[in-house]
Amino acid sequence: MNDVMVYMLENMVQEKFGIDATGQTVSNFNKRPDSNCRRTRGLHEDSDYNAKLKQLSRQFGLPREIILYESGHYIFKEFIKKFPETVSENKSPGRFFDSVEKLIHTEFRDYFDRKALPEIAVSRIEDDTIVIKYRSERMSCTIIDGIIKSIADYYGRKITYSHPICQSRGDSFCAFNLHFYAKNYN
Repeated sequence: MNDVMVYMLENMVQEKFGIDATGQTVSNFNKRPDSNCRRTRGLHEDSDYNAKLKQLSRQFGLPREIILYESGHYIFKEFIKKFPETVSENKSPGRFFDSVEKLIHTEFRDYFDRKALPEIAVSRIEDDTIVIKYRSERMSCTIIDGIIKSIADYYGRKITYSHPICQSRGDSFCAFNLHFYAKNYN
């Protein structure tokens, strides 16, 4: 799973900052004596992913959370490219979220060790009111923030949400309470 995340980080940086920044990032990262960035697929360690985040943060002068948030935007954009019918078939954010666990993590579980995957549970209270419970050993919930915002943008919806429970604040999981407003909401 980490190879996918390192790959996504590198591609997001290339898109956002240009090829020169990516080349500089990769070459700087590979100078670390303990870097495993060039390992074969599926073998990146969490330390590779965290080291890449730290290095990107230093290089671009951005907090880790901003890089993760931007990664969430990038991940959703890539998801749309890979599964356009899934996104277009689901006519609302609520219906889209219904498909998340079934589609995304089922596909990833075929390729990666289960313990490396984040756990996600989506409960739809109403069509436009959703509760997401998320747990990841990486505590990268800011990626979810970026994905949520991208989903709202894609469906042309305004959103309010809270993140009252968070692993980064010592809780055992994260909870996101979402409400998407109708398209004609002003």
